Amino acid sequence: MSGSAPMSDDRSFHILEAVPNRLEASPQRARRRWSAQAKARLIKATLKPGANVSAIAR
Repeated sequence: MSGSAPMSDDRSFHILEAVPNRLEASPQRARRRWSAQAKARLIKATLKPGANVSAIAR
């Protein structure tokens, strides 16, 4: 037999409603849009021996 005590049945909970707000401390930037040619060129560069992928990504 285990030595744990039975849980009480008088548990209760509250439902919280919240609406998330956008943080103003971090301004939204325009997304980068890469052409298919630019993406292919970047991928090709990462496949070269000794390529530094993180440097290429920057």
